[in-house]
Amino acid sequence: MNPICYYLFVYAIEAIILWLYCNRLFEAKRNTFLSFLITICFFLLLIPVSFLGNAAINIFFSLIIYFICIVLNYNIKIYPAVFHALALTIIMALSEGLIAALPHISIYLYRENNIYNSSGLTFVILSKSVYLLVSQFVTRIFDKQIYYLKDDKPQKSILMLHLIPVISTVITLLLGSICINANISYSTNIIIFICLTLLLLINILTFYLQQDISKKNVEY
Repeated sequence: MNPICYYLFVYAIEAIILWLYCNRLFEAKRNTFLSFLITICFFLLLIPVSFLGNAAINIFFSLIIYFICIVLNYNIKIYPAVFHALALTIIMALSEGLIAALPHISIYLYRENNIYNSSGLTFVILSKSVYLLVSQFVTRIFDKQIYYLKDDKPQKSILMLHLIPVISTVITLLLGSICINANISYSTNIIIFICLTLLLLINILTFYLQQDISKKNVEY
């Protein structure tokens, strides 16, 4: 498969997932077609970044694109936009990590530097399906009205919660690097898969705490 077509497919799916997530939570600044077009165009900028083959750089630029798309298309304040960009970034990274950590399934694609085939597409479909399901589940945690308040002053407790997705992303990258570069046993693969699952649950709990603290700040 042509690499450009492969990444077009990947980032089209990610753009749709972001668009669905934001439409459930935020008030749109623009009409549906224009907001979706802007999202797609910005995600296309990630294609040349992907050819660098560096997961950390790719995640960093993905975070920036998420943030820009959220701020440009929706009525949301800066600090909540940063949090949601971080939330989506770690959900995406963990979704890929979970599928990659499944024993004897897809991690060998990366060891062989061959992802542009039917197996690579299977990996994309599985990981993005997990990403979609988790991101849509997370939208049920958040209260839409929280993000339209006039007070944009960040609370220290909420800012500290921003660190959890950041740290989780670093852990995910390290575990992914171990899976790709080391000869690990079946049992170790299972342990890594369990660790990534628990990490995902920790982040979902973080999103719940962020929502709970935001509500209490509004009340008091």
